Amino acid sequence: MWRFEGESIHIDNLRVHCIIGVNASERAREQALIVSLSFPADFSRPAQSEVLEHTVDYAAVADVAREFVRGGRFRLLETLARELALHLCQRFDLPGVTLRVRKPAAIDDCDGAAVSLTLTREGR
Repeated sequence: MWRFEGESIHIDNLRVHCIIGVNASERAREQALIVSLSFPADFSRPAQSEVLEHTVDYAAVADVAREFVRGGRFRLLETLARELALHLCQRFDLPGVTLRVRKPAAIDDCDGAAVSLTLTREGR
């Protein structure tokens, strides 16, 4: 008997430009952010039917994430990460999401600074 485990959908390195930061210079122009996220999904029904409506449309998730980030005027990555996670879980009725938001230009001599979190719905 076979059993599938750990099924999840991933969106890696979604590039989004937005206003973010605490300094006046950061708030004067958009900066690049890189968002990666994953969430659990049950593939049993879509794997049999191959019907998009039987799964979570990852292109739609990417579009919603992109628009949410673009539309915000966040000061901290921590705030953005929490609000984005909640927004995606509510919008797509996800049981949870793990995400990482990286700001490549935050520190000159490295690949940037990042925050990450996992949000799960209690009682599910």
